Amino acid sequence: CTATVTLPSSWFSVAALNGSNTVVSVDFGLNGEANNGQISGLTIRGEERQSEADGNALVKLPYKSLYPGEMFQVEVLANAHRAIAHFTIECESDNSVAVEPDVEYDNSQWSIAVNFDASGKITIDGATKQSDDDSVVTNFEKLFTLNVRIVTGAVAKTGTFKCSVVVLSNIFDSSVYSGPAIHLYRDSPPFAPSGILHIAKESLLDILAYADYSTLINMPALTGIRKDFSL
Repeated sequence: CTATVTLPSSWFSVAALNGSNTVVSVDFGLNGEANNGQISGLTIRGEERQSEADGNALVKLPYKSLYPGEMFQVEVLANAHRAIAHFTIECESDNSVAVEPDVEYDNSQWSIAVNFDASGKITIDGATKQSDDDSVVTNFEKLFTLNVRIVTGAVAKTGTFKCSVVVLSNIFDSSVYSGPAIHLYRDSPPFAPSGILHIAKESLLDILAYADYSTLINMPALTGIRKDFSL
């Protein structure tokens, strides 16, 4: 049984959290059941510090804990002060994480080539299709999204994932940056050069009996008289 709850984005703003994390508890239960459960010690974490990556690439990793076999997405953005013309980014991980070959990106904005090597490193090379845009850019341009999976049978409590910028240039052919990207993840320090993924084990909270059908055995003598029993 999987339950999903969507929380308002305002809960995660710096103003709402007074610049820090907030610990909450969650009560849960099933309709018609008297016994409810509680999960305590859940942390709502503040909004991401994107301004740190000005003139660099930004790698956004999940804040939540991930389970073996679970798929998730990693967004990669960048800022080159003006419209990005070309980028080459390399990403790699430890053996608890596997990157899928399908890379998602805006086909109207980028031409992208993807290469996997024998070690599992993925290299994404992209060029803009909008070379006539010479405006100053203060926000972050989304480059691509990687589909990533925690491998089945992973036993480590954490996995590592990191991306490096080989080339990041703007439309004036100015090379803006080359080096480690900035990674955002749970409790990440400023300018983190690599990322951490938190891996959780599935734990048993409770056992509930369930039967998808019922059988009533006719135990008394056959008398020809109808009797009704509730199941």
